[in-house]
Amino acid sequence: MWRMTGRAARLYWPDSPLLRVAHSRNAKGDARVKRAADAKNHYFSALTSVFFLLFGQYKLLGPEFAHGGFQQYLQGFIQEGAVSFYQPFLADLILPHAVFFGYVVGAVEMFIGISLLLGFWVRFASVLGILHMLSLTLATWWQPGRGMPVWRYFGAELDHLPLLFLFVIFFVSDAGQEWGLDGRHVR
Repeated sequence: MWRMTGRAARLYWPDSPLLRVAHSRNAKGDARVKRAADAKNHYFSALTSVFFLLFGQYKLLGPEFAHGGFQQYLQGFIQEGAVSFYQPFLADLILPHAVFFGYVVGAVEMFIGISLLLGFWVRFASVLGILHMLSLTLATWWQPGRGMPVWRYFGAELDHLPLLFLFVIFFVSDAGQEWGLDGRHVR
């Protein structure tokens, strides 16, 4: 008789010891593959966390970013880099409160770094990371100049897009479940 198991329909004989042994070996192999993938996710999230810890501590502990550097970045984004629908958001909401948002950016980056390192609230941190990378991508999209070939825009975003995709992978795979505190919290 046919029975749905896993992803596909398989021939299933409940009284067949050979099929039971094969199925248990397959389940053990699947578990090993899953543990190996979880370990790789943890390593990549831990490595990614180092970047965000460095970025966040620079922005939070030194006054250079929040009290001047962030405003300069914003003005450059507004004048030449941001996509048209994102410019008013940056100019009207973020720029007037640039010191506050400079510290917010540092705090978000520090939170992402700590969360990825410890494996705690990884999905929430991944959503924040996705939003942060989308924001940076929208703010810097036109930096190569208008009217350039499309590949130039994607090439200019190579410091944002790979991190964006990593955060999507961390979110989808729930990276903190096996090796991080998220998994310990659930158990």
